[in-house]
Amino acid sequence: MTLGKVARAEARDKNQAPLMNPYRAGDGRWFFFTGLEAARHIPGVCRALGCPELLDDPRFADATAIRRNRREVIAVLDGIIAEHPLDHWAEQFDREGVWWAPAQTPADVVVDHQLLVNDGIAEIDGSGEGASQRSVNGPVSFSDVAVHRYAPVPSLGQHTNEVLGELAARAASPPPDQV
Repeated sequence: MTLGKVARAEARDKNQAPLMNPYRAGDGRWFFFTGLEAARHIPGVCRALGCPELLDDPRFADATAIRRNRREVIAVLDGIIAEHPLDHWAEQFDREGVWWAPAQTPADVVVDHQLLVNDGIAEIDGSGEGASQRSVNGPVSFSDVAVHRYAPVPSLGQHTNEVLGELAARAASPPPDQV
């Protein structure tokens, strides 16, 4: 939202902020640059890409130039990034302090280090079969309550007699305000 208006989506090759844009590495995997401040982030990006000479290119001179020349800037970045797999770029970006994030598939997400260390996955004990299963953990947690394993889901009708017994006991007892 800008000035109270919802921004319309732009095609990635026309994005006004090339350092807030997705790119595809040589192995077909996608990632996002997340450097909101072009002037602050473009030097590290150029070094990480192995192209410090881009800093002398007038299209990369400052945020205004990058925005004005966004199609050409994106095309240059696309060409360079396509030369190597994401693992290569991850190492380079991390070394240079570049702000970036991988675009993950569901299979990538469930083994993501940050998700795992933040208890984003719960272990659920198998219901009689012995094998546990993994599931997405609930979105609410409490720092002083650690819950890493959950009981298995009850089988159909497993607690029916208990529930009916409780209901029958309530029906037989008058409510407290009528005693």
